Amino acid sequence: MMKLSVAYATGSDSFWQEIELESPATALQAIEKSNLLSEFPELDLSKLKMGIYGKVCPKNKQLEEGDRVEVYQPVTAISADLDDDDDDDDD
Repeated sequence: MMKLSVAYATGSDSFWQEIELESPATALQAIEKSNLLSEFPELDLSKLKMGIYGKVCPKNKQLEEGDRVEVYQPVTAISADLDDDDDDDDD
């Protein structure tokens, strides 16, 4: 058995759970084994990206002992609306 964790955060809520899975296991299997989808039933995993320790990975990524599988919220900002605040603009 491998010990893993699954994490997800929204602006107001967060989820983190340790789980155990038989090896080999995938990122998607870890999410399905956790209680994430019962706590956040609105999540559509077919549309969301996931990763391991901040690095995006495919849903079928093989996990290793101790991995933290993360589900990421979609980006909603439009780049033209963002201001980098570094004040290096020429105009």
